[in-house]
Parts: sequence; C-alpha cells; structure tokens
Amino acid sequence: MLPIVRSEGLHVENLPEEVMVYDVERHKAHCLSRAAASVWRHCNGERTAEDLSRQLRSEGIPADEEMVWMIVDRLGKLNLLQRRIAVPPGAILSSRREVMKKVGLAGGMLLLLTATISAPTVARAASGHHHHHRPPVGK
Repeated sequence: MLPIVRSEGLHVENLPEEVMVYDVERHKAHCLSRAAASVWRHCNGERTAEDLSRQLRSEGIPADEEMVWMIVDRLGKLNLLQRRIAVPPGAILSSRREVMKKVGLAGGMLLLLTATISAPTVARAASGHHHHHRPPVGK
C-alpha cells in the first residue's frame, strides 16, 4: 500500500522554505524541510517512491527512492500519514554514514524534518502552571 497524506486534525502553514504542520490531536508542531513537505503533499495513495523521487528532482531537490522511503518512514512515525506503512525490505540499504553523505550532497536539508515540538494543551496551560515571582528582598 502506498502512503496517503493525513489532512484531518492538522493545521498547515506554508512558509517560504518549509511547511509547518500542527497536529491538533497530539499537540505537536512539525517543521518539514522542502523535501519532506513535497513528499508529504504528494502522498495520495497512487504515487510510488519512484514517482515521488522524480517529483523531488523536478523541484531541484536531488533525491532517489531510498531517500523517499526514509522520508515516508519518518512521516509515518510522526502520524502525518493516514496510516503508517511498512518500508519494503531492501528499500533502505545505505548505512548511516552513506545517508549522511547523500544528505550532505543534497545541501544538508534534504531529508530530515527540521524540528518537532510539543505544545501544551489549553487545559494544561490554564491549570496554573505559571511562574510565581518572589517579591523583592526587603519589601
């Protein structure tokens, strides 16, 4: 089964060089690199890893199927796909060192999601977890 982007429960902001995706259900914000954002946007259940790598190359991002599978795997772990899919055996063969070399050749931003942060829920933020300031000494 090919990946399908998850759209429900997400708030998406398109920025010049990345995409910010806020997962309303999990209270996490994910900042996707250009490559990860492109793969995520194009996961429609019909495109193959080969199609997605071709799409990245058409956008000027050097990528191969292995890199696409790495991105898809990461997007699945972050719950940004409708269903997490298993990476086919043999789809990722590079060692960590080889992957870093590929990423470096592609400008370093190619494959990794740039950041994920947790945001407090409204209930937690309103529960009194405020900083208490001490009065000045001698007053």
